Amino acid sequence: MNQEPNLEERLSESNSQTDANPSLLSKIKHNAPYFVVDGISNAAIYAPFMTATEFLSGMEPEEVGKSRGVGAVTAFLFGFAYNSLIRKRFANTRSKITVFDIIVNIATTAAPYVPILYYAGASEKEMMMAVLTGSAAGAVVGLIYDPLVNKWRKLWGLEPV
Repeated sequence: MNQEPNLEERLSESNSQTDANPSLLSKIKHNAPYFVVDGISNAAIYAPFMTATEFLSGMEPEEVGKSRGVGAVTAFLFGFAYNSLIRKRFANTRSKITVFDIIVNIATTAAPYVPILYYAGASEKEMMMAVLTGSAAGAVVGLIYDPLVNKWRKLWGLEPV
């Protein structure tokens, strides 16, 4: 009739499948340090620039604090994707990487930044000024991003971009 499943047998089958296909585990082990280092470096590189743009736009310290809190998390999560997945595929020389960084930083500032500023309580005028100066700051960051992120990677024993 109804036989109960043999849990020990199912577990051993599951373990043997995991042992036979270590690619996911090896990918996680390989990418985890890059995720952490790229995330921290991305957040650390952008924080001073974006903080300055927000104060220049007239935002209050409480608004800047809220914005930078969310911005740090966003930058951390975006760091690995940008460094390991996007930059490596589209730019293969140092000069191309720098140009790519500048263009991407200018072009992508507004999309994540406007909701962050709105959440922080910035006025429309402050948001407009912060996005415009943030795009300019993105261009500056694009000039120095590659050497800084590679320093962080080398410091932690990881391969540069």
